[in-house]
Amino acid sequence: MKSTVLALPLVACAALAACVPTTTATTYPAVAQQTVFDGTITNVQQVVQTNPNSQMAGAVVGGIAGGLIGNQFGNGTGKDVMTGLGAAAGMAAGSNMAAANSRTTALQWTVRLDDGRSIAVVQNQNFKVGQRVKVQFTGNGGARIIG
Repeated sequence: MKSTVLALPLVACAALAACVPTTTATTYPAVAQQTVFDGTITNVQQVVQTNPNSQMAGAVVGGIAGGLIGNQFGNGTGKDVMTGLGAAAGMAAGSNMAAANSRTTALQWTVRLDDGRSIAVVQNQNFKVGQRVKVQFTGNGGARIIG
């Protein structure tokens, strides 16, 4: 009886797992229409990118750790003050550490579109100044260069 009770959930899970759609290299999800413009690469420069989400996470973790450490000192109101100071110091330290560790370098490409506009796209891919390219504008305000 116990084996039947245990086997039923396993069979149900296996059946549900078989229903999960798979994506292959030739299958693409439906996307909204996108606009493509022709242009020429006119400039490239190296830029530094940071991830603001990692800075927030660092502040939260640092604040918790600092509060726990600060809570080990003082008595009564002094203990509360030390907990608050520890949390504030931990937040600052955690935020700074996360920001320093989340910096990456990327390439910013300037493209002169055939309609006269110039745009800058941050994309880590090798192009050459003077190269003819296509710029694909996505629906969310982003763009990417297609070589």
